[in-house]
Amino acid sequence: MRTNLLNLRDGFLVALGFIQALWMLINTRPNVIFIKGGFVGVPVGLAAAIMRIPFVTHDSDTMPGLANRIISRWAKLHSTGMPVEFYSYPRNKTKFVGTPVGRDFSLVNKEDQDSAKNILGIPQKAQIILVTGGSLGSQRINSIMEAIVPGILENHDEVFVIHQTGESNKGVYGDYHNPRLRVEPFIKNFYTASAAADIVIARASATTIAGLSIQAKPMILIPSPFLSGGHQLKNAQAMSDKNAAIVLQEKHLIAKPGLLAEVLEDLLSNTKLRQKLSSAMSRLAKPDAASELARIILENSK
Repeated sequence: MRTNLLNLRDGFLVALGFIQALWMLINTRPNVIFIKGGFVGVPVGLAAAIMRIPFVTHDSDTMPGLANRIISRWAKLHSTGMPVEFYSYPRNKTKFVGTPVGRDFSLVNKEDQDSAKNILGIPQKAQIILVTGGSLGSQRINSIMEAIVPGILENHDEVFVIHQTGESNKGVYGDYHNPRLRVEPFIKNFYTASAAADIVIARASATTIAGLSIQAKPMILIPSPFLSGGHQLKNAQAMSDKNAAIVLQEKHLIAKPGLLAEVLEDLLSNTKLRQKLSSAMSRLAKPDAASELARIILENSK
């Protein structure tokens, strides 16, 4: 009963949004519309289709959002954050442009990495593992790292760990302290930390992957299995299919936290594997995604 009432409410809101969007488009008469997704995109896309105003969609994740799927048949072009083979849109109307990220992200060479290490006050000969579960952190990744970090630091005298835990999880390591473990609730200049890193452990959000692919960083992806439509699982699988990242499933790590330690030990000692991952990730990079997206929008205006 409650679900039916919610569906009825949503139908009413979409209809209201359509009327509002139609009124707005009549008054503004845009030459083109850019729709990134989200519930507000549906009434705008429908109104644009009625008025024959071209619109361009963009999907960051390998799994298009519901809003963009609903209005897809009327879109003039679908721009994507991942290669086009991961989407069911018509190929002749789909273009891989990447996902725009901050202008600070760029390809990192040895000199850039050494400079970033200097900024962080870390010796250039050190190997850095950067861990992030996103800006809010991830309790499950935090718990896994808590179990394995002491052993890793004990086994490797030149390894530093920088861990973005999220503000509510900054005490994850309890009483454990090590000068080569840096616990940060939030890393403001994330691109500096990632530039310095030799290995990055992260969730599989499209924005994270986009930024780190531009920097060509070897990655261990631990996708969240609980987000809408399992889109992080699909993002991670796309990277795995391209041999661009090592993907570990959360459920396996919870059952065996030592699995991540084993993978890290291999990566720390295997320069060729890190270089292989870096090269494959770099081939997927789209450093000019924002400019390309702007060009496409302008080209598809009426």
